[in-house]
Amino acid sequence: MDRFGQARCRRIGRRLVILFLILGVEAQNLAGEGMEWLISPPLPRVGEPFTLNVRFPIPQQSLSDEGSLLDVIPPKENFLPPSIQLFKGPLVQTRRERVEGRLSAYLLVSYICVATRAGRFRLDPIQIKIGDQEYRVEPFLVEVAQKDPPHRVPFELDWIIPKGSFYVGQAIPLKLVAKDLKALKESEAVQIEPTPLGILEKVANLSGKEPKNEQPGWVLSTIGFYLYTPYREGSQSLPFVTVKIEGIEQKLERTEISVLPIPPIVHRGSGAVGSFSAKASLDQSTISMGETTTLRIRIEGRGNLHWIKGPSIQAEECSLIYEGRNTHIRPTWEGYEGWIEETYRVVPERAGSFIVRVQPFFFWNPPQRRILELSFPPLSLQVQEPKKEDTRKIEPPKRVNLDPLSEDTKVSGWTTWLYRPGSYFLFLPALFGLLGKRIWEKGRYALYLGGWFFCLGTLVLPFSGFHRTDPSSSHAIKEFNVGVLYEREGQWQEALFHLRKAVYLSSDPLFRKSVQKVEETYRPAFRAPLPRWVPDRWFFMGIGAFHLIALGSMVGDRKRGMGWILGIGISALLIASVGLYYSLSDLHKPWGMITDSNVLLRKVPSASSQEGIPVPSGSSFYVGKEKGEYVFVFLEGVKGWVEKKNLRRI
Repeated sequence: MDRFGQARCRRIGRRLVILFLILGVEAQNLAGEGMEWLISPPLPRVGEPFTLNVRFPIPQQSLSDEGSLLDVIPPKENFLPPSIQLFKGPLVQTRRERVEGRLSAYLLVSYICVATRAGRFRLDPIQIKIGDQEYRVEPFLVEVAQKDPPHRVPFELDWIIPKGSFYVGQAIPLKLVAKDLKALKESEAVQIEPTPLGILEKVANLSGKEPKNEQPGWVLSTIGFYLYTPYREGSQSLPFVTVKIEGIEQKLERTEISVLPIPPIVHRGSGAVGSFSAKASLDQSTISMGETTTLRIRIEGRGNLHWIKGPSIQAEECSLIYEGRNTHIRPTWEGYEGWIEETYRVVPERAGSFIVRVQPFFFWNPPQRRILELSFPPLSLQVQEPKKEDTRKIEPPKRVNLDPLSEDTKVSGWTTWLYRPGSYFLFLPALFGLLGKRIWEKGRYALYLGGWFFCLGTLVLPFSGFHRTDPSSSHAIKEFNVGVLYEREGQWQEALFHLRKAVYLSSDPLFRKSVQKVEETYRPAFRAPLPRWVPDRWFFMGIGAFHLIALGSMVGDRKRGMGWILGIGISALLIASVGLYYSLSDLHKPWGMITDSNVLLRKVPSASSQEGIPVPSGSSFYVGKEKGEYVFVFLEGVKGWVEKKNLRRI
């Protein structure tokens, strides 16, 4: 290409660039020119008025008409957030200014507002029409400071929630964050109010891929990770949260989510929501008569593993004893991931071939939006007759050799000395010794020894104080004999209840050993511990400590180095007081026993709640408060609600 051709190409290129620029400007004019808000003062405070201004240019031909104003059409919708109230506006003014020797004019549209709380609030874009021209006002971030010093702008709280539909019983992962223009320090305090519509559990972290939640201009500081499990359908609010960071306290009061129902076959059964696989197995498929085997049902996958209920089991001519649930789960952004395993001890009643059937497991799969079924193959169990040479070594199952007691049997009691008024006269010698030190210096020991003669010779010996009698012994023997009869009839749950009651009435070792034998034979899944310490022992220890204090006080003044007796006495008295308090608390702690089979230990006192673990008959718990038709039971590491009709209290 020659020189003239190159010049022609350059001219054509310049004309195309100019044409594209003209088209872009015209397109911007058609879409509306972008304007920006101006705020005065730059950092308003709560309750104090501030002004939002926006400037619009006035065409040059409109400057000659002094008395005319252009028509201003404000947006019809309310563009202010709920925390900013409009006090007055829009106010329209015409302003003139001289720029580089030329007079120019602009239209000033003002809104006077008042903020009801401190924070950062986003103004959405709006359209304002002035004359024939339409303008677009860009989004704007309003910062409102606290009314009191140091007049800082607080952070904002927000829940990060995965996208998609939520269902009843689903483990919904949540992330609580603080939004600010800079990174914040760790929270000083976090308070969460419980909601009656679900359960919020705090977890250390959520593994897996976190959902995208881009918020331009904000710096998100993580406060905590949670898993929320709703047990009712419909629109509901997440729990209210109060967070304090760097001396500033903020609240997050309302975050709505919609919870959808799950099919009735899943809701009434497992309550499982997620993606799961399952299998069932017997530890030993062939056993001899008198032996037992263990049935294991394992459910793996992702979802509400903490909530689901295991499938039911049918075992012909076999007894099933629930031994508990093992779990290995970790929180993720898709719920809990891992496995749960329920174990049952299978006790055959005779020799032969048996089939153990585990009922199908139904669960709801949210991505596929359908019910899925997991079936278990029948499990075969062979029970063989014992060999003839081994018959003497094999004992019949479910039997404990207990003999009833006669009514005149003497047994030891819990509080024989503690509740006898005569027992407290054992404090008299120590009191006489302390009193003698002050009123008769030389005869202090005489008063102390006199107190012993007065106590033992006059009050204790004539009333047989050293012969331990138990006012509750007849009741304890009666309960023990009833338990022995029930055990012989094969009703070990009733037997265990009455034997335990005998232990709480008397501290005789015979009753305690009988309960231990029954529990070792039948192995109930949950066992409330028996009382450990006899209060009378702590009572006598306290009397001895009080006498040590008295002796140390009497001897310490004359012989140096004997004051250590006083120190030992005070220490022993403190230990005895603590031991007596805890022994009485342990003895009087109410307890009860599950009397029916297929009882569900629920996390909340509601029949609609499917979250819980099955509790077999014969399990014993401590008993707490009541709420409606439910009662709260607990052990170390286990707690929940059961129906009153399924619990027999002492």
